[in-house]
Amino acid sequence: MENLRRQYNDNVQKFKADFADCSDFLLKEAETGGRKCFFAVMDGLVDSLQLGQMIMGPVLGAQVEACPPGEQFRQLMRTCVQSVELKEAKTFEDAYYYLMSGFCVFVLDGCPRAMVMGIQGWTKRSTDEPESESNVRGAKECFVESVNDNKALLRKRMKTHHLKLRQIQLGTAAPTPVVLAFLDDRAAAELVNAVEQRLKDAHLNTVADYGELVPFLDTNMRSFFSAVGTTERPDVLASKLYEGRVAVLVEGTPFVLYVPYLFSDNFQFWYFRVFARGVCGAGHFSSRTDSHQFAVYHCVGRVPYPAVPDE
Repeated sequence: MENLRRQYNDNVQKFKADFADCSDFLLKEAETGGRKCFFAVMDGLVDSLQLGQMIMGPVLGAQVEACPPGEQFRQLMRTCVQSVELKEAKTFEDAYYYLMSGFCVFVLDGCPRAMVMGIQGWTKRSTDEPESESNVRGAKECFVESVNDNKALLRKRMKTHHLKLRQIQLGTAAPTPVVLAFLDDRAAAELVNAVEQRLKDAHLNTVADYGELVPFLDTNMRSFFSAVGTTERPDVLASKLYEGRVAVLVEGTPFVLYVPYLFSDNFQFWYFRVFARGVCGAGHFSSRTDSHQFAVYHCVGRVPYPAVPDE
C-alpha cells in the first residue's frame, strides 16, 4: 500500500491521475489557515447539503493560529468538522475505499494523512415486504442493498450491547464491505473466528453477490443439504442470532447468510412439509399391514430427537 505524501502537489496529481476519465469524481482545491488543501468526493454518493454545511464551510472558515501542518490537521478534526463518522486514512488505498463509500476526503498540505468524513447520500430502496419470504402476520420489512441500513435494521430489533457487528473488507481488486453479526454471549468464539478466517482465505477479486461466499462457508461433508442459510427478513435473522449463530451481511445484496444451517431448518419450507406429510400418510397406510413399520416411523419421524434415550 502506498502512503499519502507530505507534498500537496504529489497528492493532487496522484488523485487526478488515478481518477482520470471518471466523470463522477469531483475535486475542489482551496486554502485554509494559509495552507493549500483539497476536498474529494464521488458525485451521487454524498449529500451535497451536508458537504457544504458540515464540512467545507467550517473547514474553510476556521480561524487557526500559525502551527505545524500536523497540529493544524488535528485542530480541524477536533473543532471544525461536524461529521460524527470521522476517520483518518494513511494510504491511497484506504482513502479511495472511503471515497467510493460515500465519504469526503480532505487532504492538507504538509500532512501525510487524509481526513475522511461520512456524508453518504445515495439513492436507496425502501424496506418493503420481502418477496421471497412473505408473511401474513409477521413483520413487513426486509433487508436492502445497503449494508449500513441492514445493520440499522438489525440493531433496531436487537437492542443489546452483546450484538456485535464486525466489519471487514473482502476483495483484492475492488474491496467490498462485509459484516459479521453475532451475539458475543451466545455465539461460540471458535465459530466466529472460523467464519472470519474462511472469508479472508477466499482471496476473491471482489464480492459481487452473497452467493460467491457460500462455497467457502459450507461444510466439506457430502450432503444434499447446504450448511449455509439465507434470509432477507430482520426478524428471522434476529431469531437465528439468539440461537448462537453467526450472520454475514454483504454490501450490495438484500440477502444475509447465516451459519450453521441445521438439518431441521431444511424442513421449514412448504415443499418439505408436503413431503413430510406424504411420508406420514405412507407410514399410516403401511401400518395397516405391518404394525412394526408404523412403530419405526413413529420413533424416527415423529418423536423429537432429544426425547429419544441414548441407551
